[in-house]
Amino acid sequence: SFTQAIPGFTALIVSPKSLTEQWYQECQKWSAHLSFTFYPPIKNMQKDQTTLQEWSKTGGVAFMTLCSFALHPCQTDMLVVDEAHLLKNPQTQSYAAVKSCMTRSKDLTRRKLLLTGSPLQNHLMEYYAMIDLIQPDLFDHATFKSTYAKVINEGAMADATDAQIAAAHAKIHLFNRLTNKVVHRKSLAVLATALPNMKEYKIEIGRAHV
Repeated sequence: SFTQAIPGFTALIVSPKSLTEQWYQECQKWSAHLSFTFYPPIKNMQKDQTTLQEWSKTGGVAFMTLCSFALHPCQTDMLVVDEAHLLKNPQTQSYAAVKSCMTRSKDLTRRKLLLTGSPLQNHLMEYYAMIDLIQPDLFDHATFKSTYAKVINEGAMADATDAQIAAAHAKIHLFNRLTNKVVHRKSLAVLATALPNMKEYKIEIGRAHV
C-alpha cells in the first residue's frame, strides 16, 4: 500500500454517513493483516482535531462523512470517495469540495479514486461530471455535450434512424476507449467467487381458526 511504502502518506476515505463506520469496522476486522495505521472516523472537526493532526503528520488512513468533507475539505495524498455517484451534480457543495481538494495542489502525483456501483449510463452529463473529477483535461464540457452526449442520446431515441444509431455506437466505442485508463468497469461476474450463492426462503404464517 502507498501508506506503507511512502512515510507520512495520507489517505482519506470519504463516504455517506451510513458507510463511514462500516469502513472503519472492516479495517478493525482485518487489522492484524494491515500494514498501515488507521484512525476512528472523524465526526467533529473541532473535537477530533488531535486525530486530524496526528493523521496529517504521521500518515495513514482516515475516515470522514461526505457531509463533513463538504464543509471542511482536507488536503490528502489520496482521496477515496465511496458512493461517488452522489457527486453527479457539479452544483453541490460536496462536488465543489472534492474538486477543490484535487486541484488545489500542484503535485501531479496526488491520487484520487471514486467508487460506485451505480454507473450513470442514463445521464451522460452526470457521468461526465464524475470523469471530470478524475481527469479534468480529458474532455471539454461544451465539446463533450455536443460531440458525445448529443449524438449518443439521439441514437438512443425510439425513432432514431439507422445512421443515428450507428453514429451513437461509434461515439460510445470511442468514449470507452478514451476513458479506459481512468474508468475501470467491472461486472457482477467479479463477485461470483467471492460471494456465496444467494438462497431465497419463503415463510408462510398460518392463521389460527377458532
